[in-house]
Amino acid sequence: MTEFFSQSGYSIGFLKFIIIAELFGAIVLLLKMSVLWVLWTMRAREKGERRSFRRALITAGSVVVATLVIAVGGKRALAKSNSAAPQTVVPH
Repeated sequence: MTEFFSQSGYSIGFLKFIIIAELFGAIVLLLKMSVLWVLWTMRAREKGERRSFRRALITAGSVVVATLVIAVGGKRALAKSNSAAPQTVVPH
């Protein structure tokens, strides 16, 4: 990816900025979805019963942890597949 940015005329610092911005954007989206999940599970049911706030929060937290585990696993799998792939150099 650094090679692509360099060839496009962008600096490596800009690449790092883009990666960090995407990371924070993903975290914000995950937190928003968690809040919506908690609010959705706290709504009144047909019989008038409501779920507990603690249970809704634990469920949302579990989903966040599962998402992070999947993301880290995917990153490691991609890193392993990239290191195993032969590197080809294209002459200029």
